Amino acid sequence: DNVELSTITGDSLSACGDYGVHLLNGSDTNTVSNNTANFNFDGIYISSGSGNTVSNNVANSNTAGIYLASSSNNTVANNTANSNTDGIDLLSSSNNNTLSGNTANSNTSNGLFLSSSSNNTLNNNTAASNALRGIYLFSNSNNNRFVSNCVDSNIAAGFRIENSSANAILQNDVSKGDTGVLITGSSSGNTITKNNIQSNN
Repeated sequence: DNVELSTITGDSLSACGDYGVHLLNGSDTNTVSNNTANFNFDGIYISSGSGNTVSNNVANSNTAGIYLASSSNNTVANNTANSNTDGIDLLSSSNNNTLSGNTANSNTSNGLFLSSSSNNTLNNNTAASNALRGIYLFSNSNNNRFVSNCVDSNIAAGFRIENSSANAILQNDVSKGDTGVLITGSSSGNTITKNNIQSNN
């Protein structure tokens, strides 16, 4: 069942099997803060939820640290999502979310991954030392805005924009990857402005 106006805070939610926290089926306007959700299938999972705040959590060593599916108008801020497969995922029309101040490092695939998700704002996040990409936009992830993120030492690419259009990449630090910003597939109208892109291969 869905929940509304609830708070989950200060809990250890590790090694639970499926999910450390699962807000499902239209759970709206909840707060998930200051929890530890490690060694689960997914650390924190929101499906079809809106108006939720996920902040100051640690979600390490899961498949996805924090995973939003078909969820819009949520705030994900100041979380740590390290050593997962993906650090933070926005999938399946997760639109109009704000991701700010998160750390997504040393994941075995991507730091931040958007698929079919648009009109999101991602600012002041760190995505470093991930085995594939720091930030990956895929499959019609359009009109997203990335500002002042630190994207460092990702093995394949800092940013990969694939089949996604009209995204704004502004004032990010992108360094020490194989490629700084890679735009591929049917992508158009993306703007890369005033970024510090250096020391990539």
